[in-house]
Amino acid sequence: MIFANAALTEPKQKKIERYEKIKKAREEQREKEPEYEWNLKAVHAEDAAAEQNTKQQQVKVAVLDSGVDYVSGINLAGQINLVEEEQYLPEMFQDMTGHGTGIAGVIAGNGETGIYGINPNAWVYSVRVLDSENKAPLSRIVKGIYWCIENDINIINMSFGTSVYSKVLEQAVADAYAANILMVAASGNTGGDVEYPAAFDGVVAVAATDTQARISDFSNIGEELDVAAPGEKIRTASFFDGSVVTHGTSIAAPHVTGTASLLWEKDLTKTNEFIRQLICESTMEIAGTEQCGLLDASYAMQIYDSFAENFNDNEMVLEEPVPDNEKEPESFAYVDGDEAYVEGRWGGTDHQQTITGGNTSMGTGFTDDQMKRLKNGVVHPDNHWKGPGVHSPWHGAWHYRADGGYRVNVKINYAAAIEVMTSIALEGGNTSSFKNYKDFSGIDQITFNDLKATIDKFYNSHQDLTKEQRKFFLYGCGIHAITDLFAHSTTEANGDAIVGSDKDDTEYLPRRYRVAARAAAWAMESLSEGVATDGAEIIFALDDVFTAGTKFRVINVKKYVNDNGYEDDILNLANVSK
Repeated sequence: MIFANAALTEPKQKKIERYEKIKKAREEQREKEPEYEWNLKAVHAEDAAAEQNTKQQQVKVAVLDSGVDYVSGINLAGQINLVEEEQYLPEMFQDMTGHGTGIAGVIAGNGETGIYGINPNAWVYSVRVLDSENKAPLSRIVKGIYWCIENDINIINMSFGTSVYSKVLEQAVADAYAANILMVAASGNTGGDVEYPAAFDGVVAVAATDTQARISDFSNIGEELDVAAPGEKIRTASFFDGSVVTHGTSIAAPHVTGTASLLWEKDLTKTNEFIRQLICESTMEIAGTEQCGLLDASYAMQIYDSFAENFNDNEMVLEEPVPDNEKEPESFAYVDGDEAYVEGRWGGTDHQQTITGGNTSMGTGFTDDQMKRLKNGVVHPDNHWKGPGVHSPWHGAWHYRADGGYRVNVKINYAAAIEVMTSIALEGGNTSSFKNYKDFSGIDQITFNDLKATIDKFYNSHQDLTKEQRKFFLYGCGIHAITDLFAHSTTEANGDAIVGSDKDDTEYLPRRYRVAARAAAWAMESLSEGVATDGAEIIFALDDVFTAGTKFRVINVKKYVNDNGYEDDILNLANVSK
């Protein structure tokens, strides 16, 4: 990359040097063989993760969960938010807890951010039924199941459970089974009986195992169990192209879902019962239990043909037994002492991991509370600062909208505005030391004052929060602005305006949102280094994704990023002047 502006401040120059180092390490990493996490190796899915689908029979997998964020490593085929009271959430940031995104990462992570899932070819649908506290009434779960039936979903992953029996839920499960949908559910984490919906007939009930292939102490068990999969110290996808280490039967279930999708894409005319029994019959024996075996993706693939020959489709039974799986589960006990698998920490895939070519120590990442504050900040502008005029900079706009004559047709340097936002955020929202708008290249005084006034109002009404909590929240608001600019400051490739609902539609010119996801990831990198986000992250994100064939352009990006202190050839390619 070429940065022609020689007058960069020291923090900006260091940011560029850091990017160049990461970029070089990333290129070196691409030349190496993919590094799969231990859990994929435990179920012999590492080879399956690298396979290409030559038959083009993509299986439709619904993640019935807290939503799946739009991140680089997961290819979303579609999404719907069934949580009525949280409809304000933008499509790009549906998942407020990270639960659903983590589930999707195990199923279909494509390796772009270092997280590989079992079947990157699967078509993942985010069906948001769990709210921002990971809770849902049974009625919403039922609604989600019927949505899956109506939309011809093949597999439903349900990484949740309840001890309360519901006839309505049982009926929904029965109807989904009758519609030839394979349902996979977590057995539960209380060490008790298998929970619903996993306990219902027709649902694949999944227990969790530890790094030594033993049933986890917390895992619910019982005669309803069908299969077990790794459920401790699992690294998976998280917000902003990052990763997180987690545990539970919730994270065990998607191993089965991913394997089922891999098997089913061989022949979509097969029944859900065929896939269910194939998975159960191909498991490895777990020492100390006869309730279920450990998932084995490669052996299921190996015996597929013979299993198909002996399976009676009319009676839904296997007429002749298949050879037992003689493999012994492998131990990965070394993971238990690896500080890279400390739970409760978010880690960026670009932060340290790419530089070293290894795994980021989660102990150096962001805590759960910090990520919660930041994620709440990311969605805050759409729910509270949505009005026209004064709030335009918070939504990546390149101009103020007409509002009774307020700054009509006045342009906004969104790169400079984002730098102001995140600079003040690093001070916990205290604007007292931000007196001169000329300290920020490319900003005008009125926009500068507008931003300070909005932050001051938040700061004064949230004195109950610590400086650090305000910092993460407001930095999240800045991340909202940098991602939003790819919705509200972009055009068609020919310069025509993107109008109406298409502006915020992640399926319309989707590469806009791939760039936005990378911008968010680079902003997180800057936050981890304690520096503001500005035009550099825009360049980094464009450089990651944008090509000559990309079918959108960014309004005034060359001028605004140049004014913000940076220059790069990618700006000429992406720019449209207005």
